Amino acid sequence: MAKFLAMDVMLLSDWRLIVVVVAAAIVSSLLSLNVAARPAAIKTGQLATALTVAQLLFLLTRFANLFYTPLMAKFVDEAEKSHSLEKLYGQIQWVIAGTAFGGVVSWMLLATAVNWLCCGVKCFHHRGTMPAALARLLRPHAWGVVARAVRSPSNLGVKLFRLEGVSPGFLVINVVATGIWTVGLLAALYVSGMNPKFAITAGLLSGLVTGVAAIIFSVWVDPKAALITDLVERGELPEKQVRITAVHLVMGNLVGSLLGFFLLTSAIKVIEFAAHRM
Repeated sequence: MAKFLAMDVMLLSDWRLIVVVVAAAIVSSLLSLNVAARPAAIKTGQLATALTVAQLLFLLTRFANLFYTPLMAKFVDEAEKSHSLEKLYGQIQWVIAGTAFGGVVSWMLLATAVNWLCCGVKCFHHRGTMPAALARLLRPHAWGVVARAVRSPSNLGVKLFRLEGVSPGFLVINVVATGIWTVGLLAALYVSGMNPKFAITAGLLSGLVTGVAAIIFSVWVDPKAALITDLVERGELPEKQVRITAVHLVMGNLVGSLLGFFLLTSAIKVIEFAAHRM
């Protein structure tokens, strides 16, 4: 906690770190906004199409990751040469802060993202192919549609922590999994700086942390959210439960990102221990 409070603002004088922090925020917000596909699916009545359109957000995050990961590796190289692990730790903290800011942005854009995805579903249904739907965005008329779909930040008409029948268990698990996911690669980079001779091993062992988070998402979080959406679509649950789930997943991603500050040290120790044992 002390290290968190002592974050060095002067590190942001390096434009490369600012780029990484902004990219981390974009990746975090786009990943979090994937949950908007479920309310959009219920509004449009086209579940599979809405989820397909939402995959564009995931695709964009892959490009962003490829853009800023090499810069993070450069920070590790500089830390090795200058023996300045404290600076590297501070840089990693700012990346986590960027991820948390992305969580705030995703909450602010949630209502807008639902509307945009609804527009995307209708356009895709009308055009028949994704390239044709994307080409439609190049026309000025489409820009007006996109602008009119913007909404002020809201919780989609639901109140926080009033779950109304939605199981709280998988929402709590989502927070923990997001925290673990946030620190996986960053912890591996720090261990690479600590022990250059184990750099490749530490990089590969980042999967030890992120893999745990991926399993948690795949086994507990995503299936439960999908089940709620299916039950609502069949009329077995009230439509509001999809919106309750979406809002709490987005807020959970924000809280989970902040949790990354407290999990970072533990993740570093796990990867360092595994690297040495290997």
